[in-house]
Amino acid sequence: MLAKMKSRLKMLFPNGFRFPETAGDRVRLLLEALSFRIRMRVQNLGRLLLERFLHKPGLVLNSVEIALGLLLFAAGLNFLETPVSPKALLFLLLALLLLSYRRFLTFFLRATNQNISPLDQNIERLFTNRKILANQIDDLAAMREVALAVSSILDFNEMIRSILTLMTDHFGVQKALLYIADTEETELKVVGARIFRKDVPIERVLQKKFPFGTGLVGEAAEQRRERTDCRPDRGIAAAIPLIAKSRVIGVLKLSDPDPEILSEEEFRRLRTISASLAVALENARLYKLAVTDGLTGLFVHRHFQHRLQDEFVRSRRYGTPLALLLTDIDHFKKFNDTHGHRTGDAVLRQIAKLLQREARESDIVCRYGGEEMAIICPETRLSGARQLAERIRSAADRTTFRDADGKPGLHVTLSIGLATTFTPGVHDRYRLIEEADAALYEAKKAGRNRVVAAPEIQAAPA
Repeated sequence: MLAKMKSRLKMLFPNGFRFPETAGDRVRLLLEALSFRIRMRVQNLGRLLLERFLHKPGLVLNSVEIALGLLLFAAGLNFLETPVSPKALLFLLLALLLLSYRRFLTFFLRATNQNISPLDQNIERLFTNRKILANQIDDLAAMREVALAVSSILDFNEMIRSILTLMTDHFGVQKALLYIADTEETELKVVGARIFRKDVPIERVLQKKFPFGTGLVGEAAEQRRERTDCRPDRGIAAAIPLIAKSRVIGVLKLSDPDPEILSEEEFRRLRTISASLAVALENARLYKLAVTDGLTGLFVHRHFQHRLQDEFVRSRRYGTPLALLLTDIDHFKKFNDTHGHRTGDAVLRQIAKLLQREARESDIVCRYGGEEMAIICPETRLSGARQLAERIRSAADRTTFRDADGKPGLHVTLSIGLATTFTPGVHDRYRLIEEADAALYEAKKAGRNRVVAAPEIQAAPA
């Protein structure tokens, strides 16, 4: 031990060692020792930093603090003498303060021993873990955005619009299409499209069916994994299957002329949120089945009562008008007896589509019972409700309906009764229904194929 200490002292003090007698001598001795150690560490550190900059500059120059620290380190080297000058110590001290990250201090302390390989691995592992954590945070943010966008939506069509809007706005693609699979998982059909961040009317969307396994979308559905077609001259098209409870719910297709618009990070995020989208779509589909009439596609009577109550309460709270239309197919029993119930059902479906086509987006079209259908018209005065009813009656009168085999030549008419929340005696939804039903009865009594409105109180707006 004594021999080793003498050897170290001889290396530190080549001109000989003399025990310091005064405080000044002790400080000078300490500075000389520090000078030797700092020179050794700076030489090794400088060489290793140079190698690091040449091969992996991003691992060192990853912040303003480290960049400034290196500049101060270089300045300190210029003033480094024996003994160490105060100016050099100042620059080196400031540099070490700026370079006070744990990984850099470890690197500094181990530089003399040349033990850099394990440190390199730790640094790279740290950066990899940080990247993984950042990706997880991005995924959680994307999932939160999806949850906020679709969690409170049960209307199937509104769900489709929300998903397509999320895709075009969040990922910046030019076109997004949503395909829904049938219950047998053999075919897909387009149910929504959004191009240049604008919704495309479903009537303009090609609604032909696509078999599983055919084309980019069909392959994604059959193989249950994303499929891409990327060409420099045609851009990129990507099909992402939406799977919930081991069932293919549909396929989301994104396309853009820029082949590099969807990075690997965005594909990973798409895979992350696709499961949430699939569950949301499936919930909306099940809700639609629960509240929709299987024959006509209109809302069932139970849903009609719920929505009418909600709109009635809103009308009373804000003092806005609410109108209710009740429609009935004239002589429909005789029509069924003459043409059969299959044709009667076919006409019911056509009447339901006519009502949906003529009604406004804010109106709620329901099957009230049998051949009677109802339209709830929020924020609608008597004049507006009468115009809507007359438009529907006239459209039905002009329409040539088809039988169960699709042959044209049938004709039916509609009688319509309507009432509003300004009709005398209307204090709840039940009275509103009664008044509209009474007006419908008057329309039939007066000869059918006409519109009758329940009178309003004088103070009501026209």
